[in-house]
Amino acid sequence: MKYLSFLFLCLIIFTPPGHAYAETNGDAKELAGLVPKIIMTYGGERSLEKIGSFSAEGRIDAVAFGDQGEYSLHFKREKKLRVDIKYRKSSEHRILDGDKGYYGTDNKTPARVEGSQYLAILYQYKSMDIPYSLLKGRYKVSLIGKTKIDGAETAVLMLRDEEGPPIKIYVDLKSFHIVRTSGFFAVDDAMTALSSEFSDFINRDGTVFPRTITNYANGQKIAVTRIRTYKINPAINDSIFRPGRTAKPGAKR
Repeated sequence: MKYLSFLFLCLIIFTPPGHAYAETNGDAKELAGLVPKIIMTYGGERSLEKIGSFSAEGRIDAVAFGDQGEYSLHFKREKKLRVDIKYRKSSEHRILDGDKGYYGTDNKTPARVEGSQYLAILYQYKSMDIPYSLLKGRYKVSLIGKTKIDGAETAVLMLRDEEGPPIKIYVDLKSFHIVRTSGFFAVDDAMTALSSEFSDFINRDGTVFPRTITNYANGQKIAVTRIRTYKINPAINDSIFRPGRTAKPGAKR
């Protein structure tokens, strides 16, 4: 269960990338043409700039240990994230407050986590903020190849910055949606590959969000999250990003 709890630190909701890039391993010309298409698919610079926070609510099926529950998420720049999951048999709480990460289960107050557990929460936040970070030139981007996902050809890009693990993203070459992300973490002295696939995309306030997120660990399906609602730029009180506080959507800033 400890191992599964760590994996669930890495469940992610995704917000796609923006337009800055630097390193161009592989075909530089193709990369230079691909990145602007991704930007336009997700609404362009104007839409990405105007979204400073969002919340999501849905249902999660934790296939790894046979449970289901309600899922809620609150995201806010800079580096603030809260995920609360209430299963039938237990609950989970994950918080990022700047350079501090917290994780808790059931009715226990989330405790400070460091190392790989902190990086897993940071990875979740960064995966949701890829567009804005690329817009601001925070990543080096490499085109490392192509592959097929569910029969669709995708370009594979590697994103690197100075903190946390590199992020690999897979871009559908027809829709220019990002349909998969992957990261690699050291867990109990072994390397674990964590991946999320995204589908059933919708437009909210000019940008694109997935309604279905399927998570894998080393190729094994661990959870499917189906989002019912997104709220764009809700008022989110910073206090919910501290352990011991309750998340209340729509609270005053």
